[in-house]
Amino acid sequence: ILIILVVIGNLRGSAGFGMGKAQTPADAVTNAFANAYRNLYHIDLFDNYGFAHDLHGKHNSCQVYIRATPKSRAMVASPFARAILTRFGISSASVKIVGRRDPYAQCMAIFNAVSKHENLDEIAKDRGRRYVSLKWVHDQGL
Repeated sequence: ILIILVVIGNLRGSAGFGMGKAQTPADAVTNAFANAYRNLYHIDLFDNYGFAHDLHGKHNSCQVYIRATPKSRAMVASPFARAILTRFGISSASVKIVGRRDPYAQCMAIFNAVSKHENLDEIAKDRGRRYVSLKWVHDQGL
């Protein structure tokens, strides 16, 4: 039996993952894609390139720490994490994975972290502030 892990995305804030099991590779890929379409995640990208704040995700004993970095900085991550984040359309981030290195656990932990992302609009509404003032504070690095 073959087990395949597939990550799909539109490079604009939507991505998903799925696992497929089958006797032949073609059937396993078909099952994995069908499962990936059922597990889509949608996030609002900050300035159309990255995250607005740092994130932390966990699956079993695999922990993922994603740091938001400026657009000018290149992505610092393992090839696996880089591939997943580029499916979301994220071009700048710093990723540290601690613990279990099973690909499925890494994928689940990354998607867990990304699902916790809030855009500055949502943060401003929660705090009762205006978006413009929070954007200025974020840009100034305060």
